[in-house]
Amino acid sequence: MAKTGTMTSLSWQWNMCEAERTENAEGHHLGRVALLCFPARPGQLRLVRSVVREASTLAGCASKVVEDMVLAIDEACQNIIRYAYKGIDDGQVELEILCKDGILEFRLQDFAPAVDKDKIKPSRPKELRPGGLGVFLMHEVMDEVGFLPVPPGKGNLLRLAKRVERGPK
Repeated sequence: MAKTGTMTSLSWQWNMCEAERTENAEGHHLGRVALLCFPARPGQLRLVRSVVREASTLAGCASKVVEDMVLAIDEACQNIIRYAYKGIDDGQVELEILCKDGILEFRLQDFAPAVDKDKIKPSRPKELRPGGLGVFLMHEVMDEVGFLPVPPGKGNLLRLAKRVERGPK
């Protein structure tokens, strides 16, 4: 059963089955759980967090893991808005959530200029201060974080994956 809809410049699709399939980096088939297309604006992050929370809960993740993944995806989206689009108001982001064989995969596609992937390192900060923790946090929370190839001029595609172990709600 799939739901689709649009709201202003927002579109979403929610699949409760694995009818649509794609392959992950290892060639395993993954079923699409959700596809959310949204403007690259901070005001949209509340909806993103809701979709990630719902998908992670439906996948059977423990509540602590759900909240950690919500935070990691939120940080990734904030980085896209701040650094890839540099505050440009008309940027778009696509969040695709895939699940199969105990792997929950989040793919964030932007259409901004390509980022210098060599400059994005998950280093442990020497002191806690605002800014600079997002990439570190993503790598701490998720099992896999990395960029997937896209054709030149087509933006950036960030993949974050977590092995799902069902836990207490």
